[in-house]
Amino acid sequence: MNAILQLEPTWQQWIANNINRGVAYHKIINTLFERGFYGAAYELMSQQSGTINIPYMDMSHNSIVLPDKTVRLASTFYPPFVAVIEGFLSHKECDQLISSAEGNMRDSRVVSPVDGTFAEHDARTSKSHGFQRGATPLITTIE
Repeated sequence: MNAILQLEPTWQQWIANNINRGVAYHKIINTLFERGFYGAAYELMSQQSGTINIPYMDMSHNSIVLPDKTVRLASTFYPPFVAVIEGFLSHKECDQLISSAEGNMRDSRVVSPVDGTFAEHDARTSKSHGFQRGATPLITTIE
């Protein structure tokens, strides 16, 4: 599904007109967020960035049908977009992720408000690990 195409035609035209006029994408996206069009805002972010791919999820229902199962949306938050999805991973898959991350955990970092780089900070006490795309068969399945 396409979140922008689900908007009323007047909003679709508003987006197209503003893009054609050269209005900065972040201004269009901010307006979409302010009006509650979260899916369209994230879709436009994904389209214009070229580097991130934010999948569209139809949040009008309490479940998402995946190729191998149906999972329940427990809650969603905007912005930033966060979805709590029940049953997305099995206990075995969670154990696999934890096992794959062991030995690779590093101190979590924060984003510098000055230049946007990542830096360690005393306020962060957690550890984390980020997987590369396709790093394991399970990561590929999750993606």
